[in-house]
Amino acid sequence: MSSFSGLTSHRIRTEYVFVNTVLTVLSLGLTSLHSCFAPNITPTFGSPLVSETGCIGPNPFKNFLPRTSPPFRARDSGRDGNNRTQASGSSVTALEYSFRSVSITYVNFSITIFCHGDKPIRDENESKIMTASIDLDSPYRAIWHLAWPQILMMLFHFFVGAADVFVAARLGREEQAAFGMISHALFFFLVLAIATSNGTVAAVSQSIGAGKELRAQRYIGMSLLLGVLLGGVILIVGQIFKDLFLGLLQVPTGLEDITSYILSVFLLLLPIQYLFIITNAVFRARKEVKIPLVSMSIMTILNAIGDFGLGFGLWGLPELGYKGLAWTTFGSVTAGLMFNLCILKYKGLLLRETIPPVRWMRRGIGYLFKVAWPSGLMQVSWQTGYLVLFAITASLPEGSVDALAGMSAGIRIESLLFLPAFALNLTASILVGHYLGAGNPEEAKRFGFRIAAIGVGFLTVLSACIWPFAQNAASIFAVDPRVLAEAVSYLKYNLLSIPFTVCTMILAGSLNGAGATLYNLVAFSLAIWLVRLPTAYVLGHLVLHDAAGVWASMLVSQIVQAFSLLYVFTFKNWQRFSLGRKTKPIISKERSHAHGV
Repeated sequence: MSSFSGLTSHRIRTEYVFVNTVLTVLSLGLTSLHSCFAPNITPTFGSPLVSETGCIGPNPFKNFLPRTSPPFRARDSGRDGNNRTQASGSSVTALEYSFRSVSITYVNFSITIFCHGDKPIRDENESKIMTASIDLDSPYRAIWHLAWPQILMMLFHFFVGAADVFVAARLGREEQAAFGMISHALFFFLVLAIATSNGTVAAVSQSIGAGKELRAQRYIGMSLLLGVLLGGVILIVGQIFKDLFLGLLQVPTGLEDITSYILSVFLLLLPIQYLFIITNAVFRARKEVKIPLVSMSIMTILNAIGDFGLGFGLWGLPELGYKGLAWTTFGSVTAGLMFNLCILKYKGLLLRETIPPVRWMRRGIGYLFKVAWPSGLMQVSWQTGYLVLFAITASLPEGSVDALAGMSAGIRIESLLFLPAFALNLTASILVGHYLGAGNPEEAKRFGFRIAAIGVGFLTVLSACIWPFAQNAASIFAVDPRVLAEAVSYLKYNLLSIPFTVCTMILAGSLNGAGATLYNLVAFSLAIWLVRLPTAYVLGHLVLHDAAGVWASMLVSQIVQAFSLLYVFTFKNWQRFSLGRKTKPIISKERSHAHGV
């Protein structure tokens, strides 16, 4: 009974933290826009805040509150009050009010997270209850509870890119070209972070599923340490070879200074970006998917405010142009990481003992490497294959320029359909990892098939609804009639491939959770290099002589890819890649007996 009460109390607090945080973050963006259009009107906060302390005792954050903001009022010990703050009677500038909004937002995070009177959970049984708060007896409910926050998170991620593209396009064609070029090229610097995050999800989710809380904590500590080290190494290497990298990009004349500045700022961001990606992976592995959603919402709102404010000089901010876009990205990612680190600190996952002994790491890093290297190589293979596909399209005998422009427009529309698919990819990785760790491989497989069926069914219906309106959708991004025709052609081929693409993405996520990333590497690489690219060249250059051959090759390769992974997931023993006895790290005997590692 006490365990149930503690779990219920924890879930109520979690829901309150989430709703309270999201409303506060939204108020930040709304009040900043309010300040832009009505700077002389004193705005008012409308988001519910916790009471003065939110816990018993003095408020340790009182000195951090903005001096002009009113004090928080306590009501009923701060547990169920509906307090609202009102701004002071004096009007403030937009810039001042934005900073006050940021301050109150982070104070609200801190009070809600640190001051509700709980201590970090250390007992293994309580930790298992905490991380398994989703009712897994109802599988579709479990999928939904993990999927919807990640769908919103991917939507926020889309908005970040959309804001960057929108503002850069209005600053000038040079700024748009330079920012787009560096943003896409930055992916190659993040390959190690993505690979490490996949290894982290597999190791941590399986450890928690097995009830090995200490092992999970040590994998978290080792992953964070790797993030710091790898981010620092890539930063140093990038700074040394920055000019060589810009030369390989074949930066057009007149864009050298802009691209060099943006790349310099993005290189400084790499250690922060590495930790941000890995900390989000840690929370996903613990099934705490709402935390990355909140950190991503913080990043999205601050990025939008910074892009428009620093890019165009709105709201009293200085007009910095493309430099403002670069530093906005730096600041928004940093804010998201600071929030994640605060949560990790509260949960007792940033303590000194979280970093495992060297002897443990020598064994434990083997599994991370086993999962990470195929994942990283697969990402490189996939992105390099796309670059070659762009080259094949650019060298078509007829209509190459229209084809490239139509492809760019079609990708933007298609990416919206992939948001829920990628969220389900992450969900499959979490649940498969947890059930494999719990010693239930059959249930892990069933969850993989359930999620794949949900994703394929839903997005197939959605793509069928979009099909009659393909031209209307493409006309949003393509104005020229020839470009529009190519965009519609691209969309129709790729809408046909949606069932196969979604199936591939979700099954790949399931294999990631199992640590079987080697299957993904083989399936994706063979589909790209042995099917898509040769077929694109033959159909596009030798048979059809236009872009339709390239689009058809994408459909064929997705079919091959989907059936390859479906065969692997159905008939192969991919469960053997999970963290089992052969790969289980060693620790001291007394701690192993105490914690069940």
